[in-house]
This record gives sequence, structure tokens and C-alpha cells, in this order.
Amino acid sequence: MNSPQIMVVEDERVVAADLEMRLRRLGYRVPTIVSSGEEALCRAAETNPDLVLMDITLTGQLDGVETAARIRDSLEIPVVFLTAHGDPTTFQRAKSLEPFGYILKPFDERNLHATLEVALYRAQMEKKLKQREEWLATTLQGIGEAVIATDGKGSIAFMNGVAEVMTGYKQEEAAGKGLSEVVRIIHEETRQPMESAAVKALRDREIVRQGDRTLLVAKQGREIPVEETASPIKDSKGHVTDVVLIFRDISERRRTEATLRLLSLTDELTGLNNRRGFLAAAQQNFELAARNKMGVFMCFIDLNGLKQINDSLGHEKGDQAIISTAEILKASFRTHDILARWGGDEFAVLALDVTNAYSEESFAARLRESLEHFNSRAGLSYPVSFSIGVVRCDPNRIYSLNELINIADQRMYAQKREVTNSRSQKGA
Repeated sequence: MNSPQIMVVEDERVVAADLEMRLRRLGYRVPTIVSSGEEALCRAAETNPDLVLMDITLTGQLDGVETAARIRDSLEIPVVFLTAHGDPTTFQRAKSLEPFGYILKPFDERNLHATLEVALYRAQMEKKLKQREEWLATTLQGIGEAVIATDGKGSIAFMNGVAEVMTGYKQEEAAGKGLSEVVRIIHEETRQPMESAAVKALRDREIVRQGDRTLLVAKQGREIPVEETASPIKDSKGHVTDVVLIFRDISERRRTEATLRLLSLTDELTGLNNRRGFLAAAQQNFELAARNKMGVFMCFIDLNGLKQINDSLGHEKGDQAIISTAEILKASFRTHDILARWGGDEFAVLALDVTNAYSEESFAARLRESLEHFNSRAGLSYPVSFSIGVVRCDPNRIYSLNELINIADQRMYAQKREVTNSRSQKGA
């Protein structure tokens, strides 16, 4: 292992020679000795020593303090000051640079060695810490979730790229701001401001997770559904020194869930509600209509002859007959009425807010008119035909939705039997 290199910056030749001798005796290498600040900057860049031993009083335009500041800022080389001046003003100037050591002349060799070893060890540890921080920052920049770190007072110290995109704030713009200034959270339904999970973690000193109806409001006003997790960082005494907030955009998950919900409630062939979707929507609207004593019709429709169409013309034509029935129903009812493919060849309709002028007979007659109009224009190789069962909800009587469905279903099958019997008699 090579011994550390220490560059000496000293404008007194005798002192510089003595320093070089002592340093070599202690096992250090001395790549160069310079007497001015300007020369120190050039030689430090060329030799890249492990440490600079810097006299504060130098010849030339730059004194030791200014030279040390430039070496620190441009080369990140640790500096130990060496001076015969112990006055408070000089000490404060040197102290403001946070040097790695400060040695007063005259000094003994043991003091010199101890100061240099501590400085070199500290420089090594700080270098490792910086590498670790850079590795961590690179890792945090690369993950797909937004990460924000705050200090113990809730001021932002770090944001990764995802957090910048989601909040609309750049790291430089957000640094030092209070978390609530940058991370604005509101409730999706009430629209009221919410505490961020990080604010709660600071206060409660525990991990906080939240994501139920949580919206992040970006700088430009864009709203993003998010889940938040905030973890407090504690010191050895249990005091919270930092908080790490991670939040993820769940927009895509919301869209997927909405699609799955829609698929679970929708008939794929017709685009109408399926039975589950019908019951969910109908129950809520039926209860509302009952409370307000609104007119409600329940209608069951059965597509006649679907099996014969499938057997004689093929299932593609059978599917077309089902789709045609759905189109007739869509054309016959309003957008707020609830339509469904109940299953197979059966359909259900809950017509809402119907005036007293409509009777069950006139309601069924309107459907038949729509059916005749469709058949006259569709040009299909077979006529679409269906049986209808209708029941009007008497506002003065208490019904359940299931009761209405059963009555309409029974009436529909009664009509279907009549149609079947009529065809049988004609065939006889």
C-alpha cells in the first residue's frame, strides 16, 4: 500500500525543508513544495496529493485561506492549516472553510503526525460517505417511484426524477421548502386538503401509509391518484432526524380496476349490463324511485327462436339476433333507463320515472312497434321476434326488486307459451 502524499505550501524555505524532512521521517511522501497560492493551485491539480499542508500567510496575491478554498472547491483535496498566527480573526477565517486540521507553530512531531493521521482518516471516511451518497442518489433516481427526503423539520432535502415529474417541481426549486408547499394532497371525494404521510410520520414518529382516495395536486394543477408511504429516520435517542416519503402513481391501476369492474358488469356481446350489472344499478335506482313514489316499469324480454336460428343459420346469425334485440331496446328506452342482457336469450329493463299515462299494455305496445320498425328496415334473412312481460310498480304498494323481476318473468313466459301454443295450433 502506497504511503499518503502530502503537498507542502510554505513560503519560508527553512520551515518548508524542516517540514519535508519530518514528513518523510513519519512515512509520508512529499510530491512537491510550493511557496505561493497560485503555484499551489497548479501543482495540486498536477500531482493530486492526498492532503495539502497549507501555511496561511503566503507570498503572492492569494493567502492560504483563499488558496485552500479554491483547492477544496475545484479539487476536493483536504487541507490542514499551518500558521504562527493564532489570532481570533485568522482562526475564524480558517474555521469557516471547515478545514481538516489546524496546527500552530511551533509544533512537535507527535502533534503533527496525530493531526495528519486524523485528517487523512476523516478524508477517507468522507470520500466513502460521498460515494455511498452518490450510489444511493443514483439508485433512487433509477427506481420507478417518487422519492422525497426531508429533514427533521419537514424541509425538502432530496427529490428523485420521478418526484420532480409528478410534483412539477425541480430538485433545485424544491430544496429547503416545506413539504406541504410541494406535496399538496387532497381527498378525491371531499376535495379537502389532507396531511401528507410524511407530515404524519414526522409528528407520530412511525411509518405511515395512506392511499384511500388520495390525490396529489401537481404544481400545474394536474391531479394524480397516489399511494404514500413515509418512514421516519431516527437517531440513537429516538429523535426523528429525517423522513423518506415514497409515493406511486396508481392511475394505471385505477384504469385497470375500472376496466375490470366494467367487464364484470357488462355483457361482452351487446355492451349492455349483464345480470350482475343490472342488479347493482337497478337496486339503487329502484330504492330511490320507491322513496320518491316515481313510476317504475319492470320488463322482461325473451328472444324467440334463438335455438332455431343457431341450428339452421349458425351461431354467428344467432349472435346477430341477440345484438339486434339489444339495439331495439336501446332505441326504445332513455339513457337513464337500465337495460341488461339477463342471460342467453333473455333481456331485462327497468324503466324509471314513467308517467301515469303509460299502462302495461301501452308500454308493451311501444316495444312491439319498435320491433316492427326494426324488422321493416333491417333486411335480415329472418325476422326478430320476442316475448314481453311487463309489470308496473304501484307506488301505493311496497314491492321489492326481486318481486318485480319475478312478476315480469312470469308474464313473459306466459306470453311465450301463448305464442308457442298459437304456432302449434296453426301447424296442426
